[in-house]
Amino acid sequence: MDNKTVCEIFEASERASDFKKSFMCAQESLHDGLMSSPWPIFVYALSVLFVAFLVQRSATRHVPNSDKRKEK
Repeated sequence: MDNKTVCEIFEASERASDFKKSFMCAQESLHDGLMSSPWPIFVYALSVLFVAFLVQRSATRHVPNSDKRKEK
């Protein structure tokens, strides 16, 4: 089996447009970069925790101060 990359396959294709060729090559290089580094996993985990914090923070009920109601 020949181990050709997606970029090589699209570069050899005559039917694919130049935009599609460049897009597929860029996507492949991005995928290789993300798979070789642990940072995307850390960023994803931190963003999930941040969104969970925001949801929890917005779901808590804020009780108004009882002293302000007595003044009226």
